Amino acid sequence: MHGQTECSKPVIPPQRDELINDRRVRLDYPAAMTTKFLIRDVLVWGLLLWLVGYLLGFAFYALVPVALIGWYVMPFGIATTCLVLWRWVRVSRWRDALLLGIGWSVIAVVCDYAFIVKLLAPPDGYYKLDVYLYYLLMLALPMAAAALRRK
Repeated sequence: MHGQTECSKPVIPPQRDELINDRRVRLDYPAAMTTKFLIRDVLVWGLLLWLVGYLLGFAFYALVPVALIGWYVMPFGIATTCLVLWRWVRVSRWRDALLLGIGWSVIAVVCDYAFIVKLLAPPDGYYKLDVYLYYLLMLALPMAAAALRRK
């Protein structure tokens, strides 16, 4: 420190690790804590996936019995969700996958209620086995993707 005073020491940015029990531990911030993850992966992809299913439901309305629309939409929805998880939303941590699944499920429940139950008011009701399975898959598919990425 020749020629440097206390005030002229270079500013060192904080490290992303910490001394815990006399050992350096790397603090790795999970993707779930980033705004990019919450906005792009949870909100935008959740709304887009819901919109794909919603539009497919209208397309199948003229082709299949109303009571079976959900069963016809589901394979396309699963394939689309798997594609999104494989190409654009890459989760490898359980915490991120759980948060993503919860976010996508909440988006599906809220949008279904607002745009199907309230707006369209299906005469025979909306909530049946196919819908509950759809909500469960929105929660489970990100966790399955994380499990496959960890291998």
